[in-house]
Amino acid sequence: MPVVELMKTSFNAGIWSSKLDARTDLARYSAACSELLNFIPDPYGGISNRAGTEFVFSLGSKKVRLIPFQFNSEQSYILAFYEGGGVVIKDGGIILDNSSNIYVFSHPYTEEHLQSIQYTQSADVLYLTHAKYRPATITRKGHAEWLYEDLFLTSSVPTPEILDVTSVASSGDNYWYGITLVDEDGNESEIKEAYMQARVGDTLSFGKAPSEYGCIKYNIYREDNGVYGWVDDTTEVSWTDPNEGGTNPDMTATPPVERDPFKNAGDYPTCSCIHQGRLVFAGSDNKPRTIYGSRSGSFTNFSNRSPFQDDDAYEFEISGGEVNRIEWMRSFSKDLLVGCGGGEYLVTGEGTGTAITPNSISVEQQTGYGVAPIPSVVAGDDVLFVQRGKNIIRSTLYEALQDKYSGNNVAMLAEELFAGHIITSIAWQRDPEYILWCVRDDGILLGLTYVKNEKVWAWHKHSTQGNYVDVAVIEDGTSEDRVYFVIERAGEYCVEVAKSRELQGYINKAWFLDSAVEYEGAAVSKLSGLEHLEGCTVSAFSAGSVIEGISVTNGSIELPFPVESAVVGLPYASEVVSMEVAVPAEAQFNMSVINNLIGATVYLQDSCRCLVSGTGGSNIEDWQNVVVSAQHDVAAPYTLGSGKFYYVLENRQRVAEREVKRNRFYLRNELPLPLTLCAVGMRVDMGNVK
Repeated sequence: MPVVELMKTSFNAGIWSSKLDARTDLARYSAACSELLNFIPDPYGGISNRAGTEFVFSLGSKKVRLIPFQFNSEQSYILAFYEGGGVVIKDGGIILDNSSNIYVFSHPYTEEHLQSIQYTQSADVLYLTHAKYRPATITRKGHAEWLYEDLFLTSSVPTPEILDVTSVASSGDNYWYGITLVDEDGNESEIKEAYMQARVGDTLSFGKAPSEYGCIKYNIYREDNGVYGWVDDTTEVSWTDPNEGGTNPDMTATPPVERDPFKNAGDYPTCSCIHQGRLVFAGSDNKPRTIYGSRSGSFTNFSNRSPFQDDDAYEFEISGGEVNRIEWMRSFSKDLLVGCGGGEYLVTGEGTGTAITPNSISVEQQTGYGVAPIPSVVAGDDVLFVQRGKNIIRSTLYEALQDKYSGNNVAMLAEELFAGHIITSIAWQRDPEYILWCVRDDGILLGLTYVKNEKVWAWHKHSTQGNYVDVAVIEDGTSEDRVYFVIERAGEYCVEVAKSRELQGYINKAWFLDSAVEYEGAAVSKLSGLEHLEGCTVSAFSAGSVIEGISVTNGSIELPFPVESAVVGLPYASEVVSMEVAVPAEAQFNMSVINNLIGATVYLQDSCRCLVSGTGGSNIEDWQNVVVSAQHDVAAPYTLGSGKFYYVLENRQRVAEREVKRNRFYLRNELPLPLTLCAVGMRVDMGNVK
């Protein structure tokens, strides 16, 4: 009956499917877990229980959609849309108006369409798209002033107001003339045609200098066989053709023709992005596979000329294969990645490194997996997206040897997390960890710690007392991104923000309760402001002490002793379960060996306490209590501690011949206290069955 000492030094392979229980031959098996609940893997190997959330506000029964607005790392907001209106969140709080009331902006979206809104941003303007609504913008006019407007696609340059003809020529041919205004960026207005024909030599009068319109010059055009061609430009208020016989028009330089492809219902685009200095739309009901690009440098101008010029607006269709809608577009390096229901496409100019123009468009299909109508996210040098069917996550990794993008399934090893469910929302967090957050249709939150260069992709699962509904991430100028959630509890929708887990060595900074509020002030034993948790049983954390089982009545709680500071919210448990204990092949005597986990050494950092077991289950007798700091009371609260702690686990009886016995390591944390597990040493008794 030999005893083997095994070390589990990493958990950063995350959750694996039970179908892989016997795949001890896989390189990452020793770092995998069969359960990882409310823990986040560290790329270096350990795991830490997630921090809790802070309550921001409740909209009662109104469903909420979160959209980030990121001007820069210091000026970032969350726009919380509900039917017909929305509120603005910054730094974890709601923006108030000048009268100290909650600032509310208006929009036309109904509740059933909120989750389908897509967006892209340029500076202070957020462009919104939905197949049932005309494209629109939300513009930040001020900290508490946000304006929703339908987007009408016209040139940003005003059309000239006056074009008079002063006849001075006694003879000559008559022609129609027209003028446009040009701004300093080269943007050109719609043409203003003369009200009458003019002879060559006549003077055209414009009434104003170009500078009075905020422009730099007029372009002058002359008609030839029904088409206007360029003849000259001027900065003056009038112009006379300098050539006695008349300047021949350049028919390769024609004035722009205004276009608005989205004027009518059925033509409204589903998605948009900004690529190579153009605003790009796609995915309407009438033309589901057509892409429209604005003029270069002019997002609201979709005009073009004849023949096409490189800076004109473009329109083209992705043809071939299944006729499925374009669900999203992503500007990625020099490429435009397009996700359709039937596959993923790469759009570039014709030729290496060239821009997309009306005269240079190349479309190549990359994979045939198809995408869900959920916007993709850029994750470092990958794009992550939800596959059609909404139960697989793929990465569009560029394969240099094949010169194309692949669609790797990053959820394959954890497929049981997705079986029978769909993903409804995703968001990407960059700091302090690279994590893709995915909301599942049953209210569970999934996380994918994804550090491709270190070969780390680890799935973890999160739950709360309620259902996760939506997730959004913004930078806010700190060392950590802010992750916001919409949580539904008993029909009430709350917006909450994840707190930092950075303790800086102080237990007082711990925040491991959900939907929590914080109190700081004079010593009191009654705390209020908990109306959103009415009727719930909450816990309180104060200066290292934990108080459990408190009922919220009339929005307040009574504590057993006065506190000067406290965090009050909903408790949650964290649990990790290893894969089956894998004994090295050279230590096994025969295939009938049953491994019995009889002891464990846990390596903890900045932790307080936890429970460990070799069997799991709800029987408290099957668990050993690991106390890192002194057992707490009011006079002696918890403190942070680190070290290794050995515990003898229950010595289970050997099972009958040929009976399969599972052997796993279990660890739980049920109190609102920090816990970081760095490694586990497992003592395994290898006994032969009779």
